[in-house]
Amino acid sequence: MVNNYGPTETTVFATSGQILANGSLHIGGPIANTRVYVLDEQLQPMPVGVAGELYIGGAGVARGYLNQPQLTEERFVVDPFSDVEQARMYRSGDLVRWNADGTLDYLGRNDDQVKIRGMRIELGEIEAMQAGLEGVKDAVVLVRDLQLLAWFTETSALDTDALSPAMRARLPGYMVPRAFTRLASLPLTANGKLDRRALPDPAPAYLLGQAYEAPKSEVEIAMAAIWARVLGVERVGRHDNFFELGGHSLLAVNLAEQLRKAGLTADVHALLSQPTLAALAAWQNDAANVQEIYPLAPLQEGILYHHLTAGDSDPYLLQPQFAFADVSRLNAFCDALQRVIERNDMLRTVLFWEGLQTPVQVVWRQAPMLVQETALHDLFNAPRMDLTQAPLLHLVYAHDPANHRIAAVLRYHHVIMDHIALDVLSHELQAVLLGNEASLVAPVPYRNYIAHVLQGPGDEAHEAFFREQLGDVDEPTLPYGLVMASADQIPGEARLTLDIALCRQVRDQARQLSVSAATLMHLAWAQVLGQLSGRDSMVFGTVLLGRLRGGEGGERALGVFINTLPLRMDLGGHCARSAVLDLHARLVGMLTHEHAQLALAQRCSALPAGAPLFNTLLNYRHSAVPEVDDQASNAAWQGIEVVHAEERSNYPLTLCIDDFGDAFSLTAQTAPGIDPQRICAYVQQALVHLVQALEQQSETALIESSVLPEAEHALLSATFNNTRREYPREQLVHRLFERRAALHPHAVAAVHGRRSLTYGELNERANHLAHYLLGQGVKPNEHVAILLPRSLELVISQLAIGKCAATYVPLDVNAPAERQHYMLDDCQAKYVLTQSAMSTGSSVRRIDLDRLTLDDQPAHDPGLPQASDTEAYVMYTSGSTGAPKGVRVAHRGVT
Repeated sequence: MVNNYGPTETTVFATSGQILANGSLHIGGPIANTRVYVLDEQLQPMPVGVAGELYIGGAGVARGYLNQPQLTEERFVVDPFSDVEQARMYRSGDLVRWNADGTLDYLGRNDDQVKIRGMRIELGEIEAMQAGLEGVKDAVVLVRDLQLLAWFTETSALDTDALSPAMRARLPGYMVPRAFTRLASLPLTANGKLDRRALPDPAPAYLLGQAYEAPKSEVEIAMAAIWARVLGVERVGRHDNFFELGGHSLLAVNLAEQLRKAGLTADVHALLSQPTLAALAAWQNDAANVQEIYPLAPLQEGILYHHLTAGDSDPYLLQPQFAFADVSRLNAFCDALQRVIERNDMLRTVLFWEGLQTPVQVVWRQAPMLVQETALHDLFNAPRMDLTQAPLLHLVYAHDPANHRIAAVLRYHHVIMDHIALDVLSHELQAVLLGNEASLVAPVPYRNYIAHVLQGPGDEAHEAFFREQLGDVDEPTLPYGLVMASADQIPGEARLTLDIALCRQVRDQARQLSVSAATLMHLAWAQVLGQLSGRDSMVFGTVLLGRLRGGEGGERALGVFINTLPLRMDLGGHCARSAVLDLHARLVGMLTHEHAQLALAQRCSALPAGAPLFNTLLNYRHSAVPEVDDQASNAAWQGIEVVHAEERSNYPLTLCIDDFGDAFSLTAQTAPGIDPQRICAYVQQALVHLVQALEQQSETALIESSVLPEAEHALLSATFNNTRREYPREQLVHRLFERRAALHPHAVAAVHGRRSLTYGELNERANHLAHYLLGQGVKPNEHVAILLPRSLELVISQLAIGKCAATYVPLDVNAPAERQHYMLDDCQAKYVLTQSAMSTGSSVRRIDLDRLTLDDQPAHDPGLPQASDTEAYVMYTSGSTGAPKGVRVAHRGVT
């Protein structure tokens, strides 16, 4: 499918591009003799990925508008980038951005972008968010008198008062309309377009606002006086909104300065996030609430990056589901979790990055957990998590009367907890639920780990190691051709517990080689990736535990210790034993650098900047469940059930291997279109072959081992190829036609324009021509060329030549004469069937069909003997040397 874009002012269309299945929807790039620019208000080009207005220049630009010189002057402006004299460009009014591949993303109309209270706002974004609310059919948002106003129609009855809170849950406060007006239908112009001028002004009762509540605390009173002075209003209440009182970005800067002069803490960012007087006053206490500040761990930096670039979604926001028997168990769980938050610094930690050279994490002294009730159908519709507000754990619940329970979702961000930390959290929760908090050992601060990381090897050592490992890698390892998973896609997932006998074989072979079982698992994964990507050298991400530098008690600390780093493996030439030992050495060497930044490691490859090094991840983790008092556990968790716990990754292919001490469990997560069950089966089969090769001390190259299970091998080799069908393989093409003509002589066989022939007529004319050709000396297996345009005569000629037991050779009437001559000479054609108006320019005997009278020729089938493996025709196709080559096709290949 091709997507074309262009306004009328640039002659039909200006850009064009092919849209690939599952690819991004873009408007392509400029067509021939067209130039496009993405410019700012000063007509300066915008960088790749940055939105600007689209200007179109080149040969397709119109002269202007008829009888509208002023509008022509506004829209058709001088093209400062062209070297053509008096070149102009058209100002489209459309917002676009460049992609790195030279295509353009269409973002909407520039008319829909407004600036209100100093903030740039896309009205279309607000309209889309409002239209997405349940019960809303149509949504329109405009600016009138410097206020955002909204109009809507309904699919079902709506409570207007509920619209503002719903929008505030999805948008920043300055993007929430001041009033919502219900309409029976949207006003339309005579052309069927929205008539924005006909939208009624909101009734006074619809204007949002709250009853005045006087400031309470000393801070609120002092701030209210400053607000009133800066905004020029008579009074300011606790719930008044800075922007709704007429504030804007410039006044926000002034207000922040006035607050600082009064000894109060504030900045513009705080005002944007806390725009009411009471909220901003409460924020004043946050500075005193800071316990400590320190840098981010390597993986935290990567998680923050993906959080900031993921748009509305977030691959690292996890939402395990719970079910509570009643409100008392819900309250007990929340109280216990709050106590665990108070015990552990990491659960009171937030991230700050705006205005900073490097991000930091800040530990708050107090961080009450958000517990919120919602409707059951909105349980998973919570807004994007704010990483600057602690704790990064929220609990949302809803009553589920149909199942006689309370359903809940515990939302937490991976930036504060890894897999082991989650186990520690569960252990502490159980102790608090049982009233045994005193039995818990003192928490280990996360700052200890950060300090150890900062004292470890520096970037120079990390770079030297990874440059040695990856310096010659100039192609990414991308199984299935996928780069990264979309954060808003739900991954496929499958689990497989390995047979206990295979588990023992893995451990036995690992012990004999003095390596860990993890080494064999990594090697099996490398085998799978090698076959999925068609490579004998591959790179994939491996998750390192990261707790070697966690200090004393690091194994029970809360936080993010794990790190993802690239592991390179070369299978070519390795037998099983040498491959295991080589990979073991690579893994051991990597442990010294387990806290290196992934971005640093990726830069050490020979790939260009920005290119992905790998798209797969292996997470090997020890998940042995500690022995617990089952009776105590049951008592602690009575009435509390974990319904579902999810894990997400931003990689399209992830394998988690859980080592339970005796058994192994595989969990594959895949992007849509990849079967996760097959991935698990591939890994299992790779392990089977690997341990067999080790047991047999095989010297066979490991790359030669297949990862396909027997069932899939049979599927590919037998089931998918079960295509055998009986057909008349011994018949001739023209004989099959003769049989059809005898059965259905009056049925239409061929149509060209207004002419048509029945099967009987077509067969009779072909017989006439065949007998004529035989009389002229055409012999079996001779090549007879056809130089005719598409016509009924072309079909007659093909059948007639077949009836002569000869081979027809079609020539393209539009091909150059030299090419036609080459084909005639190459096939050694004895005759060429054509028309008198056509020139062959060849010595080959020509037969002009339009000069023949064939009515006196016999009408019966010639019936010459011929085997079905003889040629029916020779078809010429372009050759690699430039000369066409003829393809010989037998009758049985057609029948």
